[in-house]
Amino acid sequence: MKEIIRKILKEEVSVQQDNYQRKMVDILKREGFDSRTPYQEVLNYLNSVMGIVGMEAFEMYQIFKDNLNTTSDSSLIRKDIKDRKMKTANIRARDLVVNRIPFKGSNTHAEYRNGVYTVFSYDWYPVFVYKDGQWFENEDGYSMSTKKQMSQMRPYNQGEIIKTTTPKLWEIIRG
Repeated sequence: MKEIIRKILKEEVSVQQDNYQRKMVDILKREGFDSRTPYQEVLNYLNSVMGIVGMEAFEMYQIFKDNLNTTSDSSLIRKDIKDRKMKTANIRARDLVVNRIPFKGSNTHAEYRNGVYTVFSYDWYPVFVYKDGQWFENEDGYSMSTKKQMSQMRPYNQGEIIKTTTPKLWEIIRG
């Protein structure tokens, strides 16, 4: 009996989610967004008008991008299911950092580790961490290039950023 109930609930949630995603794709099309629209504009619209941020905004952008030319009766698809990082230049990564969206930049990247959003320099050095509504910044200077990356990606206007050491950041990331 439990399996039947789970199956019914899963189907209902799936149908509701599909309807929601289809409606969002239609709204974005109606607002004039298309395949040439920079992702920053779509994410900004989703954030400011719809209140959709972070991974939810990134997923919605991916669904929109992958379903621009679908008809209303065809199933929604997500092509890049394994590719969960936006590719960007470091100078444009700040919007992604502020919205806590995973990305791959030039010798930088951001990902979720243990549910904690972490921005890395050179694949191993954490520079910014977001956990439980609080931003943390690495106060240890590693190199001039890392300092430049940090200035390009710093999440301004997001409240107080607590500066801390590399070992403390790793403690925060590990939980």
